[in-house]
Amino acid sequence: NIDLLSIAANGANPNLINKNDDGIDSKTAVQIIDLLINKPINIEHQSKKIVGHILTSGFTEMGNSNIISAKDAAETDDPINMAFGGVIYRKIYPELAKLLEDSADPNNKLHKTVSTSWEIAFSNFHIVLGSRVIKDAEIVTDPKQIKELRGYLRKYGGPGKLKDGTPVYRKVFGANLLPIGFGIVHKPAAEVSGILTQNMDENSKASKTFLDLFKKK
Repeated sequence: NIDLLSIAANGANPNLINKNDDGIDSKTAVQIIDLLINKPINIEHQSKKIVGHILTSGFTEMGNSNIISAKDAAETDDPINMAFGGVIYRKIYPELAKLLEDSADPNNKLHKTVSTSWEIAFSNFHIVLGSRVIKDAEIVTDPKQIKELRGYLRKYGGPGKLKDGTPVYRKVFGANLLPIGFGIVHKPAAEVSGILTQNMDENSKASKTFLDLFKKK
């Protein structure tokens, strides 16, 4: 399908709070990962600027992007990556396709200038205190305490920390948790970098890792 450009990327970090002060644990991420399939890819989280869609999803290790199984992802409390493979509508958005190819080329001045960022709908969350690494933080699950502490969250106009300086974050959870897609962005909220395309050197380890993720289904 020459009218499509296949891509793969890391887009979120289970077990790690992102720059927007939100996070998810890996057990919950495993429960919802398959719901990413067939969801849209947009530009800078503009919901009506859909430029592609997701075909497959999974998990990779932070640092090397080696694929890990859902079982291993659910059992770890270390930060990992939530990853996906999908396609961009090259014929409709040729300039975007060219940008993605340039960004994927390590010899291009635009290398890694674009990445991806998750989009997720939720209504329930726990409070995370003290650390962006969830396993090192205090998790507040009592509804009364959550109500008392939510005013400190930056999302609700708070300073993002308690009076004693302790950082305050959110960890999403719940049966109605729904991933709704990924955005192509210049400044991702997660600790991720870059997007790989089908034209990457398939002899490189990283490229094979992501291409396997794209092709496995």
